[in-house]
Amino acid sequence: MPSSKPSASPNSNHPLFVRLLLRRHSAAARPLVVAVGVYFLALVPSGGCATWNDAPRVSEAISDAEPTVPSNQRRVRLEVEFLPVPLSEFDAEFADSVWQQVDETPLDVELRGRLAQNGLRAGLLSQAEPFRKQLQQSIVAKGDVVDQFLDQASIASDLSHDRQQIPLRFGRRYEVPLRQPIEGSHTSLVRFDGETIGRTLSHPQHVLVLTGHPGERAGEIRLHVRLEIQHGESKQKFVSSDTALRIDNRREAWSLPELDLSLATSEGKSLVLGAAVPATGLGKEMLTGVSSDHANEQVFVLVHVLQVPTAIERLP
Repeated sequence: MPSSKPSASPNSNHPLFVRLLLRRHSAAARPLVVAVGVYFLALVPSGGCATWNDAPRVSEAISDAEPTVPSNQRRVRLEVEFLPVPLSEFDAEFADSVWQQVDETPLDVELRGRLAQNGLRAGLLSQAEPFRKQLQQSIVAKGDVVDQFLDQASIASDLSHDRQQIPLRFGRRYEVPLRQPIEGSHTSLVRFDGETIGRTLSHPQHVLVLTGHPGERAGEIRLHVRLEIQHGESKQKFVSSDTALRIDNRREAWSLPELDLSLATSEGKSLVLGAAVPATGLGKEMLTGVSSDHANEQVFVLVHVLQVPTAIERLP
């Protein structure tokens, strides 16, 4: 006796939404509809329906596909430190003991001669801490808290006393003021090859210009240092590049390329720039002044190489 239960249709084993699609299409199109339905079912998690919030974002997908290197590991990091020393404590004997720690041989003999003619000395330090401790031994402890604060803030001192870090990009120019601008008109003198050149400048300010370039060896950079005397009033200039046009306010600058320092250095080393003893010429103008407690002092400039990217980290 035939059963009264209706026979199952060919589509009864398919999911609900696939069966609804099959009812709306012809028999010829049903195989394609079943395939599309199964594809969408594979996208749904077994625990329930997927929401739009669960879908991966484009930025997250890119970051997962290509691991990124922190930006501070891709570029050179420098630290510029100013170490003041009272001139009353800094005699020729003490200066010789201090400069014995500095390697001046990376500079050629002619450059060292030009620096000496202008009252300057420079070189490289393998370890900055012993040099720093020796200079600090000559500093008499100050009891006035206000003087200490003003000294650290470089408010009441002619010379820069701060300590700053610079994330250096290769080829980009960074300016580090060495002292406060000198009020009024001042005549600056420089000596090259036995000749003295003088210029009368308005409100001159001595600046250290730093530029970094890739080194020839892995883990090295070539640090380029130029001395400038900025003067006059700020003037508005339009600076163009390949991508944009910007407005730049800048003072006139007397650059001294004859005293350029270009040194191959690496992580952990430091460049030292200081005035000769006794302080004369350009070294006296740039690196000596009056402190917050009205004492004459000299400042040593240390440019520490804190970080140099590896060859892999330099890759874009």
